[in-house]
Amino acid sequence: MTQNVYIIEGEKLFIDAPHSSVQEVYLTAGFLQHASTVVNLSHKLSMQQYEVVSDDVFRRMSDTMTPQGILCVVKREIVPLEIILEGVKGEQAWKKGNQFQSESSAPLWLLLEDINDPGNLGTIIRTAEAIGIDAIILSANCVDVYNPKTVRAAMGSIFRTRISTTTSITSVIDILRENEVTVYAAKPSGVTPCYDCDFWAATAFLIGSESHGLREDSCRNTIDTVIPMKGEADSINVAVASSILLYEAARQRGGNKR
Repeated sequence: MTQNVYIIEGEKLFIDAPHSSVQEVYLTAGFLQHASTVVNLSHKLSMQQYEVVSDDVFRRMSDTMTPQGILCVVKREIVPLEIILEGVKGEQAWKKGNQFQSESSAPLWLLLEDINDPGNLGTIIRTAEAIGIDAIILSANCVDVYNPKTVRAAMGSIFRTRISTTTSITSVIDILRENEVTVYAAKPSGVTPCYDCDFWAATAFLIGSESHGLREDSCRNTIDTVIPMKGEADSINVAVASSILLYEAARQRGGNKR
């Protein structure tokens, strides 16, 4: 039976986590002493019930090699897909109000299919927040967004990014296209370099797994794009590829959306 919670560790994640989402807190006496010297940390602890455990017990609880001394049980906050998709219905209103602006505020989405490395997923989420992504949608076969390695790699961005999951990426693509969102599939076999694509209007990037790329059926209603590469490398890391596409979109739109 799922408890709909996950574990976070470390001072920064504890500070970043929404107070209402934190269910339980465990810390060591050494961390409590350290917290008394850090204003924002001691303030947050003052609003939170916690249990002090021995260093030995904490090491057994921890998932990290060098635990910092604080571990929290946090409520999962996945956004329902139907709520995420509601945001795409304002595209026509966006066109009318943004037609002559020097910067684009059109929706920007990230669709991830079968990403299986938790560190890569966390890095993608962190980068996506940095450029002001509107939403990330994960296929059902992606690694768990609340995997401890994903949470650590995201560095707090997981608390501030709208993330949802779907059992059908193709259905999501169909809905986006019906609402005039252009979906670009990142493929090594693509013909059009990403720097020659137009990411000004409402855009979604479809990015596939590290080992197998995208499924052919997922790409049937998308526009292929490719990240140009020199040398003999035939691929780049999926988190790096995502970053390149996201920052190219941000560049075209007039810088960081936020």
